[in-house]
Formats: sequence, C-alpha cells, structure tokens
Amino acid sequence: MKKELLPNKQYHVSTKSLEEIHELVELLKVRGYTICHNLDNVLLFERLPVGLCIGNGIDPKNGGKCIFCSNVTCMACYCNWSKKRPLTCREVIDNIVPLIDELDIVFYNELLDKNS
Repeated sequence: MKKELLPNKQYHVSTKSLEEIHELVELLKVRGYTICHNLDNVLLFERLPVGLCIGNGIDPKNGGKCIFCSNVTCMACYCNWSKKRPLTCREVIDNIVPLIDELDIVFYNELLDKNS
C-alpha cells in the first residue's frame, strides 16, 4: 500500500533564534516570497516568534508565496493533525533547493518522517 504524502502547500517551521529566522527570510526574499508580519526586521524583535508558516504558492488563494509568523494554536493544530513535528528554520535553510526551489514533496515527507 502506498503511503499518503502530507501536502507541501505550507511548511510549518519551529524557531530557535532570530538570526536563523533572518537567514531564512533573506533566502526566501530573493526567491520572490512576500515577507509578512515585519519579518524583514526580525533582528529587532524583542521575542522569538513561536513558529513560522511558509506558503509555497501552490494554492494562490492562500496568499501565494509568503512567510509569516504562526502562533501556538496553529503550531499545535499542525502537530496534532499531521502527527509530525514541524520543520526547523535550519532544516529549511540547509535544504532550500529541494524544499523551496523544487518543492519536492517526497523529500519533504522523508524529512518529516526522519525527524518524527
């Protein structure tokens, strides 16, 4: 039986540092992603956002290609629904080509499975 893949329309991302978020935002900015919630100035934030959501533009009615802050409820709902932990900023940065440039859904699911 073939395993059902989780969709890659949006990536839910946990955060560890403002510097990692800044690095991720800069990588997405040059790839044409819209930067929301003042993440252009993330190094000036007083608090670390709970999480991020990266919209991959697969479904344009969901805002197209963008990155925005997520809250505790959304992150918990994702984990409960998917039975997976979210990607980390570092995982997205280190795998920018397959995850963002190629939108490789199989790679995305393998990464989730490996870390859950």
